[in-house]
Amino acid sequence: MNDGNLAEMQAQLADLHEQVRRLSEENAHWRSIAEDTDNGRIMLRREAELELIKEVGTAILVERDLQKVLDLVADMARKLTGAEMAVLPLMDEDRSTYTYAAAVGKHAEEVLGSRHGLDMGMCGWVLTHERPLLFGQPEGWWMDSRTRWEEGMESAVLVPLCAQQRIIGGISVLGKTGGGSFSQHDLDMLTLLANQVSHAIENARLVQEAKQLVATLEQRVCDRTSEMTALNKELEAFAYSVSHDLRAPIRSIDGFSLALLEDYGEHLDPEAQDYLSRIRGATLRMGRLIDDMLKLSRLSRTEMYHETVNLSAMAKRIAEDLLTREPERHVEFCIAENLTVRGDTSLINGLMENLLGNAWKFCSKHATAQIEFGILDQSEEHGENSGHMRTFFVRDDGAGFDMSYAAKLFGAFQRLHTAQQFPGTGVGLAFVQRIINRHGGRIWAKGAPEKGATFYFTLAQPPHEDSAKPPAILRISRVPLPDR
Repeated sequence: MNDGNLAEMQAQLADLHEQVRRLSEENAHWRSIAEDTDNGRIMLRREAELELIKEVGTAILVERDLQKVLDLVADMARKLTGAEMAVLPLMDEDRSTYTYAAAVGKHAEEVLGSRHGLDMGMCGWVLTHERPLLFGQPEGWWMDSRTRWEEGMESAVLVPLCAQQRIIGGISVLGKTGGGSFSQHDLDMLTLLANQVSHAIENARLVQEAKQLVATLEQRVCDRTSEMTALNKELEAFAYSVSHDLRAPIRSIDGFSLALLEDYGEHLDPEAQDYLSRIRGATLRMGRLIDDMLKLSRLSRTEMYHETVNLSAMAKRIAEDLLTREPERHVEFCIAENLTVRGDTSLINGLMENLLGNAWKFCSKHATAQIEFGILDQSEEHGENSGHMRTFFVRDDGAGFDMSYAAKLFGAFQRLHTAQQFPGTGVGLAFVQRIINRHGGRIWAKGAPEKGATFYFTLAQPPHEDSAKPPAILRISRVPLPDR
């Protein structure tokens, strides 16, 4: 900025200050004249009253504490009207009673917090009839239902508070300080004040109710957390009991059965030896059940560590392990590449091992089989790739299942096939569902007897990953498969 512009701005600023000074002097001059006349004094008093109402309106608009808002309004009502006492009755939730939520002046301590029916007192009349009331001397229509602090009051003004097209309470002043009666002007001032503050009172009331609701919910969460902590401790105690107390007798049964077979087997007929073998087989299954029960109980308490997990690499490793374990099997794995999710690596590994292991197991009765792992796109029937969730599947062409029993699939220790048909304890899919639930996803299945099964599940997509491009398919097998 050059010196010329700066000098011009300084000159304009000096001129503005001079204009303000002259206006202030003129205003002071006319106010002094107004104060010398009755009409002028009335005008100035009205101006001060309006300014006071404006100030209290501004103050309570930013105040969110209901009691502070009510106290401000009660104090302002008393000052505006020169009343001995000002009270604010608010309608209760059932709208059949009202409570004095704020009170200042005479009898304030006695009045504050008291509750009455709508058929009681002047406030009850105003709230019921939804219109203001101004009177100078007590009249007979309310004498039988008056409250103690209304006795002896020679004058009163009451106006309703309205918000959202309903009565929420009122403002009442009783007894003119120094005697006399309230005027129409007092009624007008209270009505103006009520119009100014009613919405602020309702907003503060809603904020208070919201805070109370939050506090109640927080307490419920705290109570629920305490209950869950106690239940977890009980579960841990049960798991300890299962792990130690039940295993000991099982080991004894298995040990003594083995001793009988080894030491006295030659003295036992084939049927007795078969009985002992069955006892040992049952103890082995019982041990596996205990292991699975412990696995399920620990799953809900396992701390999760979220990171990017490569499902395709995980599926490839599991497939190679299965093929190495039984190299004579004619099974081909078709694995979509570069599929990643956001989750806990350890838990998701358990999920994939169970789903692919199940597919491997239920294909074992077929001479050749194919197991697929992939992702659905938006156009497919079950696709749920919306937002941050992606839908994956594990599909096989093995034994399948009857859809009428689909509800039993994910229940603990529920089996659709006998142990003689396919080994297992019936815990694997329950384990899978709990893992999916802990990751905020869902799992479901479709199948048909001897036509295979498909398990669909949703998991979160890693941030900033584009899933629009179709993945490449990796095929893995150990024994060349015949033409399918």
